Amino acid sequence: MWNWSRTLPAVVALALLALAGAPAAAQVSTASVDVTVAGTDGEPLPGVTITLENVETGLTRVDVTGENGSVTLPALPPGTYRGAFDLEGFSPVEQEQIVLRVGQTVQVRVTLSAAVEETITVTSSAVPLVDVYKTDSSTNIVPEQIESLPVPDRDFQRLAFIAPGVQRERGGFRFIGGGPVVGGGGNASQSTILVNGVDYTDAALGLSRVRFSQDAIGEFRVINSRYDTEIGGTAGGALSIITRGGTNDLGGSAFVFYQADHLREPGALETGDQDYSRDQFGFTVGGPVRQDRTHYFVSFEQINEDNVVLFRPAGAFAVRADDVEHPFDQTLGFVKIDQILGEGKTLSGSFVYEEYTEENFRVGGVVSPEAGQELQRDNWNIGVEHLAVMSGGKLNELRVQGGRRKFFEPTNSNAVSEWFSNGNTLQTGSNILGDLLGEGEQYEVRDTFHLSREGRRGSHDIKLGASILYHEERSIIDTFQEGLFIYVTDTRALPLG
Repeated sequence: MWNWSRTLPAVVALALLALAGAPAAAQVSTASVDVTVAGTDGEPLPGVTITLENVETGLTRVDVTGENGSVTLPALPPGTYRGAFDLEGFSPVEQEQIVLRVGQTVQVRVTLSAAVEETITVTSSAVPLVDVYKTDSSTNIVPEQIESLPVPDRDFQRLAFIAPGVQRERGGFRFIGGGPVVGGGGNASQSTILVNGVDYTDAALGLSRVRFSQDAIGEFRVINSRYDTEIGGTAGGALSIITRGGTNDLGGSAFVFYQADHLREPGALETGDQDYSRDQFGFTVGGPVRQDRTHYFVSFEQINEDNVVLFRPAGAFAVRADDVEHPFDQTLGFVKIDQILGEGKTLSGSFVYEEYTEENFRVGGVVSPEAGQELQRDNWNIGVEHLAVMSGGKLNELRVQGGRRKFFEPTNSNAVSEWFSNGNTLQTGSNILGDLLGEGEQYEVRDTFHLSREGRRGSHDIKLGASILYHEERSIIDTFQEGLFIYVTDTRALPLG
């Protein structure tokens, strides 16, 4: 039977986030720069032209300081920027290494001197030790950590354990075992997963609807608590993930990991009848289609593992103990295109794909290979982002996404299910969950509008946003589809039903 579950919309939020003399609240997938310019006498300088340029892509943002000598440039993609500050009658100043991290507001304080025939260049980083505008409890996992730190199975989400307060999932439900528990959530499936500013959370199972290769991740932020209204639908915390993109330099990477049976220590209870092996390989490539205009990035990863699971029945069936083959194969792909349309206007699109197959799923302990299943996952997602800077201190961010996810768990046997000694010594026949199927679609439109006003009493930054998220989930759960006999002993003499 089909069970339908629809939520339309799952999230509709309108929020006025800031009306005071401070930059707007932290962004989910971008960063901000708060600039204040003064003369050598300490008086604020209005009318200073601010030019920020991303040193990797050539993306440029231009603005002018207001009456109080300050201006905020919101919704900037994370990365390294170069700043130029120019006012007629004063020597221009250039600021190098303005490093922006996702969700941060970086303060830049500049002093202009009376005009002389030279340009002053400041080379120190502008990243503050403490983000004074930060209201949430969060930790940034930066590109250097993602690239350099060893991660089990190259699952980038495990880097979240670096953040204070993140615990390890102790439960074994579905696919969340060992995953990060963020915030006050009871388990790893209760966190919201945001990718490039849109919601990737699996409505049925939690975690991400589609998995990413570690090499496709640029950086991410672990948000434990006190998050703003842009992050919703969570009983715990959130992970805000930013994927990588192409730059003006052609580059890439490749990797191969191989582990043979003789390169590992077998488990204490293994018989050694089955060999183990793991192959994991992949590559990335990115660069310009057109310098300072169009960039691309591609990531691919393949994992093939031949593992074993221990089938250890008890009682009269102990002689049937065996090391059962337990292989899985996983394919991860990601493509992103970024286009700079003009000054202050960008357009980008991305596609992510995951395919996963695992044999003898649920086998182990007293559960026989006949009572196992084959786990199949087939997931994909498409996202589009558009940003436009308009006159009068206005800026708009529009994000649209759509995707599909499917998991299917056909049983290894169509025989009647049988549990001996009430299921404590052997469970065989068809798995009682039947041919389990879950699939669904997700669509989201998210828009954020920024309005900045500068006056003598300070800057006023207004941020208004709306999100419409649509889920449609379908599932088939034919429990006991082949029937179930439960026996009191290890024989079929005393069936309970």
